[in-house]
Parts: sequence; structure tokens; C-alpha cells
Amino acid sequence: MVATMTKTEIGQALKRARLGAGLTQKQAAEKLGRKQQTLASWEGGQAQPDATTPFTLCAVYGHSVDG
Repeated sequence: MVATMTKTEIGQALKRARLGAGLTQKQAAEKLGRKQQTLASWEGGQAQPDATTPFTLCAVYGHSVDG
């Protein structure tokens, strides 16, 4: 059985990773070339990043893709 994450859980994980990298939403958004409101919607569970964005997020936040 595969465990799935809710949008809220994904948002919480994204926020933890950003804070762990010591970045504000605005700083992270600038590094990603996105609007701050976009990151806020991801972190708030209202939306999710597209399929390729997590790879960029990992690079910006200093995490590996596999964990």
C-alpha cells in the first residue's frame, strides 16, 4: 500500500523545508522565479507545485530529492 500525502501535509513539509533553509517566502519565491503568493498557496494547502518544481525546491532548500 502506498501512503499519500494531503495537500495540507505537502504544504507543511514545504514550509518546514523553506524555514530549515533559512528563507522567507519572498526569498524562496525570488530564487524560484515565482510569486510569493504562489509559495503561500502551496504552503497553505490551497495548491500544489507542478511535477518538476519539487526538484528545483530541493536544490533551493538544500535537500536531496530522495529524502
